[in-house]
Amino acid sequence: MFAQMMIPHHQQAVDMSETLLAKDDIPADVQDFAQGVIDAQGPEIDRMNTMLETWEEDPVTGDMGEMDHGGMSGMMSEEDMTALEDAQGTEAARLYLEQMTAHHEGAVDMARDEVTDGQNPQAIALAEQVIEDQEAEIAEMEEMLATLGCGSLDELIDQTVPQSIRDEGGMDWPALSERELLALMRAPPPPGPRPAPGEMSSR
Repeated sequence: MFAQMMIPHHQQAVDMSETLLAKDDIPADVQDFAQGVIDAQGPEIDRMNTMLETWEEDPVTGDMGEMDHGGMSGMMSEEDMTALEDAQGTEAARLYLEQMTAHHEGAVDMARDEVTDGQNPQAIALAEQVIEDQEAEIAEMEEMLATLGCGSLDELIDQTVPQSIRDEGGMDWPALSERELLALMRAPPPPGPRPAPGEMSSR
């Protein structure tokens, strides 16, 4: 049952990614991610259908529009898919990442249910792999969303790192990757004396 539900879930992710890749002006990192979804989940669909045949179950085939999405967490509606088709450029990339994050979260929820309640060891192993892969991709998409529209890394540094910090020296800012920069941005500030009320209000 898990594989039969996960196949159309994967297929929709492939469809969403193909829709995005047909557009112009999509940031390169989002294009690469979408292509990675196609490259990974397309073959996984074939493997899951092979598993179903081994279990003497019917393989899942057919158009996404003909499939019953009931009980599949995170699936996009027709309205969601239309919104993605209509969006362009950076807005399309943002919508894709937001939709795909929700889509992956739904797959993780379904996989956790299988790990908890499933009986077939192969299906449970598949569910565990889905959790591992898609949680990693969720984190990757969150990082891309955080930097989307910021332009180059130099522009991102200019927009997010105060000049006073950059002037302190000791850090090769242009050499940082976006992931390293985000980690620095999210780190708690170093301990130090709090500004006096008058100083705070005068800033």
